[in-house]
Amino acid sequence: MAGVIALGEFGLLAVIPGWIRHTFHASPTQTTAAPTALSLGVLIAGAIAGRTWRGAPLLWVRIGLTIEITAMIAFSLTVLSPSSWWIPAAWLGLYGLGVGLAGAQLTHIALRDIHPEQSGIAAAIHNAVRQIGTAAGVTIIVAAYISFADSREDASLLDLPSSSSAIAATGALVAVILFVGLTLSLALPPDPSETSRPKQADTALTRRPANGCDRRMSEGE
Repeated sequence: MAGVIALGEFGLLAVIPGWIRHTFHASPTQTTAAPTALSLGVLIAGAIAGRTWRGAPLLWVRIGLTIEITAMIAFSLTVLSPSSWWIPAAWLGLYGLGVGLAGAQLTHIALRDIHPEQSGIAAAIHNAVRQIGTAAGVTIIVAAYISFADSREDASLLDLPSSSSAIAATGALVAVILFVGLTLSLALPPDPSETSRPKQADTALTRRPANGCDRRMSEGE
């Protein structure tokens, strides 16, 4: 699942700056606004997850992926009739929020069934899978964008013609990849620790009055 999610998360960043530059004749600062907005979304999501996360990592992954898919669909619809560079950047900021919420919990989900003695090797394999997925995703998404734009083979990314339909189709491809990742997450069973917490809390609550009664009885005696 982590490899599939990584396949679609960051590949679009390789083509968006060139598209903004050609479509809006933007300055270098405006061109980098979209990647910056996505990065800010990831940072904000990390702060939110750190303060509000109380278990249920799989639920947070599903919420994050849903935000990513929604933001990417909205981004694709927006770029079909672009009016200003900051509108796609705003959708990418929301997309980054989903990336931060989903990505922060993937390692926990991958290692939840691993024995502690093997957690180091498992974490290394997990990180390698995500990195390979990201690299493969950049290759696939850039190739798809070039194919959609019908560009020359010797053209660089910054020399690609402005093609709103191509960037919209590429965004739709990213949404499809992320939807596959969301479907895989729905097939995963819940974390056993999540289902055991309420039982443990109930047991603790039922034990406290009994202990208190025992103390009072012993003190009365």
